[in-house]
Amino acid sequence: LETGMTSTPMRNRADGEKGTFVREMFARIAPRYDLANRILTGGLDGRWRRRAIRLLAPPQGGRILDCCCGTGDLVFGLLRADPALDVTGLDFCAPMLQRAEQRARRHNRAAHFLEGDVMAMPFGDSHFDGATMGFSLRNVVDVDATLREILRVLRPGARFVSLDVTKA
Repeated sequence: LETGMTSTPMRNRADGEKGTFVREMFARIAPRYDLANRILTGGLDGRWRRRAIRLLAPPQGGRILDCCCGTGDLVFGLLRADPALDVTGLDFCAPMLQRAEQRARRHNRAAHFLEGDVMAMPFGDSHFDGATMGFSLRNVVDVDATLREILRVLRPGARFVSLDVTKA
């Protein structure tokens, strides 16, 4: 369990409750989220993100979406791998996005961060050349709706890589 999370199974909560619970939980832990990830994974999360980016194999200079981007770890990893990428991070938790934007300014990284819901994204069909999601699929309200929406915004043949520490 991540710092600040309860052991109450999410599948037993009503959809609206789960979304509110998850948003509020991440808002509370936003200031210490990065440190918690490093501790809870024994520092392996960085290696896992690099592997996810290699598996994504984004086209040089491509347009990439990081769903549930949180504080931007995958966004910044993508930009380190290819500074020419056009990377957008989407998250529904404003405090997490604020941390991501602060990090982008501090490290002079060109990334776009947008507040939004992965089940109803504000992008046109076939808009992205690839997409990632890190440690988040278990927290969405409706996994099937999320995956359909990701498929909708990806160009045909584009890859989606979901990084997580739970079974699919």
